[in-house]
Amino acid sequence: MNLPKDLETLLGSEESSILKAINRGLPDVNSIHLLTGIPLDCVEKKISALVDMKFVKLTKKGYIIREDKASFFTKFDGISN
Repeated sequence: MNLPKDLETLLGSEESSILKAINRGLPDVNSIHLLTGIPLDCVEKKISALVDMKFVKLTKKGYIIREDKASFFTKFDGISN
């Protein structure tokens, strides 16, 4: 998933990495931590912020990109969950 540069700048590199990991199907903080190398406590705090900003939501299966944002990412990458 390639985010537009202005969005990546707005979110920051760690948040962008977390969104990319979630988009790849990693649903939990431990998996995201292992893939990105971002410290676990940082992943937890940054996911909380991404939830507050309505980029992701927590489901029974884990974190996913919100449906209204998935189409936004699809425009830039041709992929979505």
